[in-house]
Amino acid sequence: FSAERKRMSVLCQHEGVIHCITKGADIALATLLTSKLGAKEEDQLRFFSEMGLRTLVVASKTVDPSAFASWESQWLTAKGSLESRTERLAECGAMIEKDLQLVGI
Repeated sequence: FSAERKRMSVLCQHEGVIHCITKGADIALATLLTSKLGAKEEDQLRFFSEMGLRTLVVASKTVDPSAFASWESQWLTAKGSLESRTERLAECGAMIEKDLQLVGI
């Protein structure tokens, strides 16, 4: 997580399927979703906001094992980088955090 990205993700494997689960601010995740937030979700966000509550959007996707292997290689390289590590890790995060499906608010 970083304040600039306004989101964080975890990758996990369950019953042989790799999942990317991402949580973050609605403005940070809206552009990463496969479809726009609907009127119902926008109304929920507005309602919670008017109550003074902070909101998080949760989204996920399944990750193809070969795509994960390629991404993981780049992630490990970025993680071991001595120069621009933070930026490189953020770039790798952005690579996997796309085409997400809304789970909830």
